[in-house]
Amino acid sequence: MPADVMKMVDVSKDKRLFALDLARGCALALMLFFHFSWDLQYFGFVAWPVQSGAGWVLFAQIIAGSFLFLSGFSLAISASRSPFGWRRYWWRLAKIGCAAAAISLATYFAFGAFMVRFGILHAIAVGSLLCLPFLWIRWYWASVAAVIVWSISLVLPDVLASYASYLFWIGLSEPVYGTVDFVPVFPWFALLLFGVSAAKVIRLPTEVSGSTLAKNWRFMRVVALAGRHSLLVYLVHQPLLYGIVYCFARILYL
Repeated sequence: MPADVMKMVDVSKDKRLFALDLARGCALALMLFFHFSWDLQYFGFVAWPVQSGAGWVLFAQIIAGSFLFLSGFSLAISASRSPFGWRRYWWRLAKIGCAAAAISLATYFAFGAFMVRFGILHAIAVGSLLCLPFLWIRWYWASVAAVIVWSISLVLPDVLASYASYLFWIGLSEPVYGTVDFVPVFPWFALLLFGVSAAKVIRLPTEVSGSTLAKNWRFMRVVALAGRHSLLVYLVHQPLLYGIVYCFARILYL
């Protein structure tokens, strides 16, 4: 088997898994496609119902769910190693928190009242704290907690209705603000918990077979590199895509 294929699931020098970076890179590719489609629709280049179409909404939810699932999976992988890298954990959490605040600030100037108040980065930051107790216990407790979180969001969707103005981010009340991105704790925290549970159950293979992977190694390496720097890609991709489509719109509509 080629050596480069063997490295597919090897832990790199900084203890990163190539397979996990690759999965995160694939989620990024789907996100890029969705946001580029949103930009094209926003500027009138296409008539796709990106903002309200049922299929598009489901597509966006699948993308968000994949990031949350992979975040929980990654945290559980880190917790399985001894000792747990607390410094790296808090540094990662600080970066995500600052990035979430930057997204809120940027969308405030871009969209005003429709700014992102609790989007995917906010959900990952809060979820990374909430899932800590589940990282070192049996896998099924994370699954049980995930089912409970999901069930509560279905059975008690408006239990906090009277506190909606400042507890809307929990997800148990109708948000009083319009927003371009909303990923509340209920039910989305369940996806992060399922990721934790899956990482404890799934045994990543020690080798990968198949010539297809070997032939596509260069492309997969680029995708994995993007996944390795997913936060940076997330922060810069939409301003770039939006700017490119905006420039084309200005040229065509002059």
